[in-house]
Amino acid sequence: MTLAKQELPTYTYQDYLSWKGDWELIRGIPFAMSPSPKGNHQFILSSLLAQIYGNLAKCLDCHVYAELDWIVSETTVLRPDIFVFCGHRINEYLEVAPHFIAEILSPKTATKDKGLKLRIYQEQKVPYYIIVEPKNETVTIYELEGDSYLKVGTITTENHTFNLPNCSFKLNFSLIW
Repeated sequence: MTLAKQELPTYTYQDYLSWKGDWELIRGIPFAMSPSPKGNHQFILSSLLAQIYGNLAKCLDCHVYAELDWIVSETTVLRPDIFVFCGHRINEYLEVAPHFIAEILSPKTATKDKGLKLRIYQEQKVPYYIIVEPKNETVTIYELEGDSYLKVGTITTENHTFNLPNCSFKLNFSLIW
Protein backbone atom coordinates (compact mmCIF):
# COMPACT_ATOMS: atom_id res chain seq x y z
CA MET A 1 0.00 0.00 0.00
CA THR A 2 1.40 3.42 -0.89
CA LEU A 3 2.02 6.03 1.76
CA ALA A 4 -0.56 8.38 0.21
CA LYS A 5 -3.26 5.70 0.40
CA GLN A 6 -2.34 4.93 4.03
CA GLU A 7 -2.72 8.61 4.96
CA LEU A 8 -6.11 9.12 3.29
CA PRO A 9 -9.05 8.87 5.67
CA THR A 10 -11.80 6.41 4.82
CA TYR A 11 -15.34 7.69 5.25
CA THR A 12 -18.51 5.66 5.76
CA TYR A 13 -22.21 6.00 5.11
CA GLN A 14 -22.65 7.38 8.66
CA ASP A 15 -20.17 10.19 7.84
CA TYR A 16 -21.98 10.79 4.55
CA LEU A 17 -25.27 11.37 6.39
CA SER A 18 -23.80 14.33 8.28
CA TRP A 19 -22.37 16.20 5.28
CA LYS A 20 -23.96 19.37 3.94
CA GLY A 21 -24.46 19.68 0.20
CA ASP A 22 -24.51 16.93 -2.44
CA TRP A 23 -21.92 14.17 -2.32
CA GLU A 24 -21.10 10.72 -3.57
CA LEU A 25 -18.94 8.37 -1.53
CA ILE A 26 -16.83 5.96 -3.56
CA ARG A 27 -14.77 3.36 -1.73
CA GLY A 28 -14.45 5.64 1.30
CA ILE A 29 -13.48 8.77 -0.65
CA PRO A 30 -15.98 11.68 -0.85
CA PHE A 31 -16.69 13.33 -4.20
CA ALA A 32 -18.48 16.69 -4.19
CA MET A 33 -21.27 16.79 -6.73
CA SER A 34 -20.96 19.54 -9.31
CA PRO A 35 -23.19 22.57 -9.06
CA SER A 36 -26.70 21.98 -10.36
CA PRO A 37 -26.70 20.50 -13.86
CA LYS A 38 -27.15 22.92 -16.74
CA GLY A 39 -30.19 23.13 -19.00
CA ASN A 40 -29.01 20.66 -21.65
CA HIS A 41 -28.28 18.02 -19.00
CA GLN A 42 -31.75 18.55 -17.50
CA PHE A 43 -33.42 18.37 -20.92
CA ILE A 44 -31.73 15.03 -21.68
CA LEU A 45 -32.59 13.74 -18.20
CA SER A 46 -36.25 14.75 -18.59
CA SER A 47 -36.47 13.26 -22.09
CA LEU A 48 -35.06 9.93 -20.94
CA LEU A 49 -37.28 9.86 -17.84
CA ALA A 50 -40.40 10.59 -19.89
CA GLN A 51 -39.63 7.81 -22.36
CA ILE A 52 -38.78 5.25 -19.70
CA TYR A 53 -41.75 6.13 -17.53
CA GLY A 54 -44.09 6.04 -20.52
CA ASN A 55 -42.80 2.66 -21.62
CA LEU A 56 -43.01 1.18 -18.13
CA ALA A 57 -46.39 2.66 -17.18
CA LYS A 58 -48.14 -0.70 -17.52
CA CYS A 59 -45.35 -2.64 -15.81
CA LEU A 60 -46.20 -2.81 -12.12
CA ASP A 61 -42.84 -4.38 -11.21
CA CYS A 62 -40.39 -1.74 -12.53
CA HIS A 63 -39.95 1.83 -11.32
CA VAL A 64 -37.84 4.70 -12.63
CA TYR A 65 -35.96 7.12 -10.36
CA ALA A 66 -33.79 10.19 -10.88
CA GLU A 67 -30.91 11.23 -8.66
CA LEU A 68 -31.75 8.91 -5.76
CA ASP A 69 -29.02 7.53 -3.51
CA TRP A 70 -27.92 3.93 -3.95
CA ILE A 71 -26.11 2.61 -0.87
CA VAL A 72 -23.77 0.09 -2.48
CA SER A 73 -21.81 -0.61 0.72
CA GLU A 74 -20.81 1.03 3.98
CA THR A 75 -18.14 3.03 2.07
CA THR A 76 -19.88 3.60 -1.29
CA VAL A 77 -22.98 5.72 -1.89
CA LEU A 78 -23.75 6.66 -5.50
CA ARG A 79 -26.37 8.89 -7.05
CA PRO A 80 -27.00 7.82 -10.66
CA ASP A 81 -28.76 10.34 -12.90
CA ILE A 82 -31.44 7.73 -13.69
CA PHE A 83 -32.03 4.15 -12.67
CA VAL A 84 -34.73 1.55 -13.11
CA PHE A 85 -35.36 -0.92 -10.34
CA CYS A 86 -37.65 -3.91 -10.73
CA GLY A 87 -39.18 -4.89 -7.41
CA HIS A 88 -40.81 -2.97 -4.57
CA ARG A 89 -41.13 0.82 -4.75
CA ILE A 90 -38.31 2.60 -2.97
CA ASN A 91 -39.23 4.98 -0.16
CA GLU A 92 -35.85 6.42 0.84
CA TYR A 93 -32.88 4.98 -1.04
CA LEU A 94 -31.80 1.94 -3.01
CA GLU A 95 -29.86 -0.83 -1.25
CA VAL A 96 -29.52 -3.44 -4.05
CA ALA A 97 -28.37 -3.18 -7.65
CA PRO A 98 -30.83 -1.61 -10.07
CA HIS A 99 -31.53 -3.14 -13.49
CA PHE A 100 -30.65 -0.10 -15.63
CA ILE A 101 -28.54 3.02 -15.03
CA ALA A 102 -28.06 6.10 -17.19
CA GLU A 103 -25.38 8.69 -16.48
CA ILE A 104 -25.30 11.98 -18.39
CA LEU A 105 -21.74 13.23 -18.65
CA SER A 106 -20.49 16.66 -17.79
CA PRO A 107 -16.87 17.75 -18.07
CA LYS A 108 -16.44 17.29 -14.30
CA THR A 109 -18.05 13.83 -14.09
CA ALA A 110 -16.85 12.18 -17.30
CA THR A 111 -13.77 10.47 -15.86
CA LYS A 112 -15.65 9.17 -12.81
CA ASP A 113 -18.67 7.99 -14.87
CA LYS A 114 -16.53 6.23 -17.50
CA GLY A 115 -14.09 4.72 -15.00
CA LEU A 116 -14.97 4.28 -11.33
CA LYS A 117 -18.73 4.08 -11.76
CA LEU A 118 -18.53 1.76 -14.77
CA ARG A 119 -16.39 -0.65 -12.73
CA ILE A 120 -18.68 -0.47 -9.70
CA TYR A 121 -21.82 -0.99 -11.81
CA GLN A 122 -20.16 -3.99 -13.44
CA GLU A 123 -19.04 -5.40 -10.06
CA GLN A 124 -22.58 -4.94 -8.72
CA LYS A 125 -23.98 -6.70 -11.83
CA VAL A 126 -26.20 -3.88 -13.10
CA PRO A 127 -27.59 -5.44 -16.33
CA TYR A 128 -27.57 -2.21 -18.39
CA TYR A 129 -25.45 0.93 -18.12
CA ILE A 130 -25.66 3.77 -20.62
CA ILE A 131 -23.38 6.78 -20.79
CA VAL A 132 -24.89 9.81 -22.50
CA GLU A 133 -22.37 12.29 -23.90
CA PRO A 134 -24.13 15.59 -24.68
CA LYS A 135 -20.99 17.19 -26.13
CA ASN A 136 -20.85 14.80 -29.11
CA GLU A 137 -24.49 13.62 -28.95
CA THR A 138 -23.68 9.95 -28.46
CA VAL A 139 -24.88 7.20 -26.15
CA THR A 140 -22.67 4.25 -25.25
CA ILE A 141 -24.61 1.16 -24.21
CA TYR A 142 -23.14 -1.55 -21.98
CA GLU A 143 -24.88 -4.86 -21.28
CA LEU A 144 -23.76 -7.30 -18.63
CA GLU A 145 -22.61 -10.64 -20.09
CA GLY A 146 -21.64 -12.95 -17.24
CA ASP A 147 -19.41 -10.89 -14.96
CA SER A 148 -18.32 -8.28 -17.52
CA TYR A 149 -19.84 -5.50 -19.55
CA LEU A 150 -20.09 -5.98 -23.27
CA LYS A 151 -20.07 -2.68 -25.14
CA VAL A 152 -23.16 -3.04 -27.33
CA GLY A 153 -22.25 0.08 -29.25
CA THR A 154 -22.13 3.83 -29.42
CA ILE A 155 -25.16 5.33 -31.11
CA THR A 156 -26.60 8.76 -31.83
CA THR A 157 -30.22 8.66 -32.97
CA GLU A 158 -31.16 4.99 -33.10
CA ASN A 159 -33.65 3.12 -30.93
CA HIS A 160 -32.59 0.51 -28.42
CA THR A 161 -34.69 -1.93 -26.37
CA PHE A 162 -33.75 -2.85 -22.81
CA ASN A 163 -35.13 -6.17 -21.57
CA LEU A 164 -35.77 -6.24 -17.83
CA PRO A 165 -36.86 -9.25 -15.75
CA ASN A 166 -40.62 -8.78 -16.30
CA CYS A 167 -40.87 -6.04 -18.91
CA SER A 168 -38.92 -4.05 -21.43
CA PHE A 169 -38.65 -0.48 -22.64
CA LYS A 170 -37.40 1.17 -25.80
CA LEU A 171 -35.48 4.43 -25.95
CA ASN A 172 -35.50 6.61 -29.05
CA PHE A 173 -32.25 8.52 -28.69
CA SER A 174 -33.13 10.96 -31.47
CA LEU A 175 -35.58 12.56 -28.99
CA ILE A 176 -32.95 13.52 -26.42
CA TRP A 177 -30.91 15.95 -28.50
